[in-house]
Amino acid sequence: DENTLIISDPDYANDSCKSGAGAVFIYKKGTGTGWNIAQTIRYPNQSSVKFGNSLALYKNMLVVSAPLEDSGNYSDAGALYVYSRKDPQSPFVLLKK
Repeated sequence: DENTLIISDPDYANDSCKSGAGAVFIYKKGTGTGWNIAQTIRYPNQSSVKFGNSLALYKNMLVVSAPLEDSGNYSDAGALYVYSRKDPQSPFVLLKK
C-alpha cells in the first residue's frame, strides 16, 4: 500500500552486536509529509546471515531473505522468512521460515 515503506539493512548489528545479522524497518506514512517507524524486525541469532538482503512485498505478505543462514550441516545454505499481517495497519508476524 502507498502508506507503507519497508527498508532493510543486511549489515545491521543486532542487540548482541552481531555484525551483519540484519534487520528490516517498516515505516508508516504520518499525518503530515513524514514517515514514522512502525516496526523493526531483527535477526536474533547468528551473525553475518545478511537478513534483509532481499525483500518482497505482496499485499499483506512480506518475504525476507537471509542468504548466509546455516541450516543443519550446511553452511550458508540460506533461508526465507515469510511474514503476514491482517491489514496494512497491523504489524507483521512470522508465518513461516
